[in-house]
Parts: sequence; structure tokens; C-alpha cells
Amino acid sequence: MLLRRKQLLESGVQMREQTLHGLIKMREVTAKVQPRLPPQPQQQPDEGCSSGSAGAAQRGTGAPGAGATQRHPLHSWTSHQHFPDPEVDEWDAALCAAVRQMSARDIQNLWVDFVQESSMLAFSVHVHGPESDVSARLTRVVSHSFRVSHRIQALNQVEHSRCMYVNVLTGAPQVPDLDYWRKCAKSVPLTAEQLEFCKSLMGEHARRMGSLLDERSLLTKQLESLVLGSHTGLPVLAAKLESNVARECASHSFVEDFLTRGPMKVLTPVQIALFCAAAFPLIPDATAIAAVAVELGLLS
Repeated sequence: MLLRRKQLLESGVQMREQTLHGLIKMREVTAKVQPRLPPQPQQQPDEGCSSGSAGAAQRGTGAPGAGATQRHPLHSWTSHQHFPDPEVDEWDAALCAAVRQMSARDIQNLWVDFVQESSMLAFSVHVHGPESDVSARLTRVVSHSFRVSHRIQALNQVEHSRCMYVNVLTGAPQVPDLDYWRKCAKSVPLTAEQLEFCKSLMGEHARRMGSLLDERSLLTKQLESLVLGSHTGLPVLAAKLESNVARECASHSFVEDFLTRGPMKVLTPVQIALFCAAAFPLIPDATAIAAVAVELGLLS
């Protein structure tokens, strides 16, 4: 079982970046070969996004009147803290639409700001203690940022996925080996209870992954042959690969949520901030870090 989990981890880390590039290439080719479709009806608001009235949409975008097309103020937001809390304030349709237009670079810039603030706060907590005002501030920053990031991911999964295994300072791809994540895990030891939670978590993750990686390998090979040769059947294959990636993303989101969000949150705000700082300039792969922590049996 341990060997199988290690194989799943190594295969997943090696294939994830390859798959993201394959998806991007697939979309480029699909856009060229598919016939142009007539305009589609306006998309209904997502759950958690209020439709509002036309006037409300104009107020959300700063538009002075009907027919105006100014950008949502989101374009000037450089921090997760600028966003309303999605668990407290319902995001209106204008904000949801603006989030869908965010690029991977926009999302990366938000992450840079988060790591800068949270890492400084974490060091200050180390100096002044867990009962200090700065500790309370760190808790608010981490909780709010992860809720906002989770909502952005739900609304703009493609661009969010393009932020993984990318240097957020330069925007260039950067695929680390497992030793990179081992160093991150070693920098923030866990308690015995946290380590047990991670063991259970990775067992559930392995169960959820199942045959996803085997299916991914087959689909990726088929995609490569179609992109290089005939494009027949590409839309069908694209849909299968999108579904496969969505299921993997759901499993990784499950890991991240278990570690960082909600009532079952395993890591403390200080640990979360330190893990994010240790992984910088990459966005941490929560699955890889949890797996290597279990592999190494890291205890504080």
C-alpha cells in the first residue's frame, strides 16, 4: 500500500505539468478545427453569485449608464483582502464575470501578495506569541485568502490550474522534484496528531485517485497523436481529458481543504504561512507536501 501511494505521488507530480500543457495545446487546436457556433444564451450565474439587476451590474462595474463597457474595479485589486468574503457576502454577477476574465498572471500576483504578508506576520507571531494581536491578524488573513482563492478556483479553474508548477514571480514553468517538497515539509514539522490526520488523508486521496493516472496516460498519448496528425475525434477526447483533470483537481482540492479550510482544518495559520513561504516562488502542492511528510514521518 505504501509503495502504491508513493507511485501515485511520483506519477502525479511528473504528469501534472505535462497534462496542463496538453490541455492548453488541445484548446488551441480545438478552437481551430471546430465550426464557429452561433452566439449562445447568456450564462446563468453560478451558485454563490447573485444575478442582481442591470443597474446593480452597472454599479459593480463602475459603469455610468446603459451600454457602458468599463472594466470591473477588480482590475486594480492586488490582494485577496480586496475581495469580499465569499462565505459572508454573496458575490454579484459582475464580480463573478470579472473573476472569470482573470489571467493566470493575475492570480499569481494575488498569491505573491498573500505570501509576502502572511510570512511576515508568521515571523512576528514567532516573536510576540500566539496570543498577540498579530496572531489574530494572521488567522484572519490566511482564512480570508484561502476562501477567496477557493472561490476564484471554482469560477476560473483553467487559469487557476495554470498557476501550479509556475514561478509566480516570473510566470515561467518550474517543475520541482520530490526533494523540493521534502525540504518544504522538513521546514514545518507536524505534531503526532497532525501526522496521523495526514496518513488518513493520503489513504483517502489514493482511493479517490484510483485509475485516474492510468486513464490520464492513455488520454495524453491519444491527444498527442491527434494533435500531430488527424484532428478527427478531438472534441470527444478533449471532453474526456477535461473530465479526468476535473476529477484529479477535485481530489487535490479535497486535500487542500482538509489541511487548510473548514472545521477539520489540520494545519495552524502559522504552519500554513510557513509552508507557503517555504514553497515560494511556487504555489505549494498540498498533496505532495502531505505525502512526503507522511513518508518522512516528520514530527515536531
